Amino acid sequence: MASVHRLGGGDWHRVHVTLHDGPHRSVCHPRGRGCGAAGGPDAVYRIDLTERSLINAAITAPFPVTLYIRTGDCETGDVVYCGSESIVTNPLEAGTYYLVVDGDTPGAKGDYALAASLTPALLPGSDTCPTALELIFSGQGVATHTGSTLYALDQYQGWCDAGGGGDDVVYTFQAGTGETITIDLAGAEFDPILHLYRGDVDNCGDTEAVSWCVTDSSFQLQGQQGGTYFLIIDGTADKQWGAYDLTVSLQ
Repeated sequence: MASVHRLGGGDWHRVHVTLHDGPHRSVCHPRGRGCGAAGGPDAVYRIDLTERSLINAAITAPFPVTLYIRTGDCETGDVVYCGSESIVTNPLEAGTYYLVVDGDTPGAKGDYALAASLTPALLPGSDTCPTALELIFSGQGVATHTGSTLYALDQYQGWCDAGGGGDDVVYTFQAGTGETITIDLAGAEFDPILHLYRGDVDNCGDTEAVSWCVTDSSFQLQGQQGGTYFLIIDGTADKQWGAYDLTVSLQ
C-alpha cells in the first residue's frame, strides 16, 4: 500500500524519500496496467491541475523503477502516461492526477530523489474546424501567417497519412473559380502533413469530401473551383509540433 503525498505546481518540486514496505503505507494500492510495473513497492503523489498542463517528472534511484500517471482515482483511474526514469506528458486537462513511483520488482526499494514540475499548455485557438483562423489576402493574392501547433490536439487525420497523424491546427480561406492555389510551409519545427478540404465546415476533416493531402511542406493546385477551403496543418506523430511560417497564394 502507498500513502499519498501532494505536490504543488509551478517550479520544480524535489523530494528525497525511501521506498519500502511498511504499515503506514495504507492509503492507496495502485498498479500500472500495461505500464511494465511488476508489483514492487510504490509511492504516490497527488497533483491537482488548475489549468491544462504538462507534467514533468524525473527520478534518480539505485533500483529499477517505473513512473506512471493515473487520472481521477488513485487505485482504479486510467493510466494516462507511463515512463521509466523520466516522463514529460502530453497536455493534460485540469483535474486530479496521481504520479506513481513503482519499483519494478518486489526487491526494488530504497532511497530515491524525485523532481516534478508543471508546464502550462494553452490550447491553440484554431484547433478545430469551427474555430479555424481565416486567412486575409493582400492585393497581390498572398496571405501569410506565423503560427504553431504546440500543445494542439490531434483532431484530424488526412487520407495520405498512414501513421495516425499528430497535433493539428486549421485555417480557412476563400478562392475564386479557376484560381491556382499554392501552399507553402517554411521553417517548420516538425515533419508536416498538409490536408486541404473544399466546402462548408462539415466537409473540413472529412476524408470522404473533396480533399487533397500531401506529406510535404508545399503543394499547388491549378484551376480549382471557387468557394471555401479549409487547410489543416498536421504532424506525423505524437508531439510532432512546433512553429512554422505559412504562405498561401491565389493566382
